[in-house]
Amino acid sequence: MKRKIFGNKGGFTLVEVVTAMAVLAIIAAPVGGALVVSWRMNAYADRVLEARLDVSTAAETLMAEGIDSKQSADFKSYYEGRFKNLTFEIEPEDDFPIYDVTITSSTMPSVHVTTQIRAAGVGDGAEGG
Repeated sequence: MKRKIFGNKGGFTLVEVVTAMAVLAIIAAPVGGALVVSWRMNAYADRVLEARLDVSTAAETLMAEGIDSKQSADFKSYYEGRFKNLTFEIEPEDDFPIYDVTITSSTMPSVHVTTQIRAAGVGDGAEGG
């Protein structure tokens, strides 16, 4: 009876397996890197979107309500307490019942809005003029 020691053709050699793994690693590395970059960009976009939404919500609320000069002597602390993660710069105009307001996101300082907001009770039809 004749025995074949190296005649088995039913599998892969170690060199073939290592070569296949190397080719797979060469292909998977850029794809994995692209997935990580995509995940980071999505996370950043979510943070910017949330900051923009916070700032615009605060601005719209203040525009609808107006700024009540009798409500608080310190406007900044009052409004920063009402809207989390936002800072306010509020300066009254000299001759008009209008305030220059800058609202900035604390979490994303590049997101801000500057607008003019009327004093509470002005222009809402209460005076009948």
